[in-house]
Amino acid sequence: MTVRRAGPADAAAIAALLAELGYAAAPAEVGRRLAGLAESGRSAALVAEHDGEIAGVLTLHMVPVLHEPGDWCRVTALVVGDWARRRGLARALVAEAEAIARSHGCVRIEVTSALHRDGAHELYRGVGFGQVSEHFLKPLRASGG
Repeated sequence: MTVRRAGPADAAAIAALLAELGYAAAPAEVGRRLAGLAESGRSAALVAEHDGEIAGVLTLHMVPVLHEPGDWCRVTALVVGDWARRRGLARALVAEAEAIARSHGCVRIEVTSALHRDGAHELYRGVGFGQVSEHFLKPLRASGG
């Protein structure tokens, strides 16, 4: 298993992984989003490879906050393909995200997870995350556009 930064050639595999979570996007669109993350300087996309195949993806973003003396790192997506779960890939992706966050001076790392994703909740607790708040979300436009 290896964890590395995602590149443009990974777009199709990442699109397939995101679709497993119900976030369908064409590979070309995922490629554009990857480019935007790379350009921001405050975001990253990581992939985990298992047996030469991209089996997982994690995206993160450094968020400036006013109330603490350092940024927070927000994990904005994490998925490991059904075929590769329970092999340590998600843990490896989270560990790399934490290393990146520390290198950027972040004081916290956060993640949200849909209420029905019990397996993800188990993972997050297992790597040291605690549930400390409720998450509220309000769409500002239709999700298709």
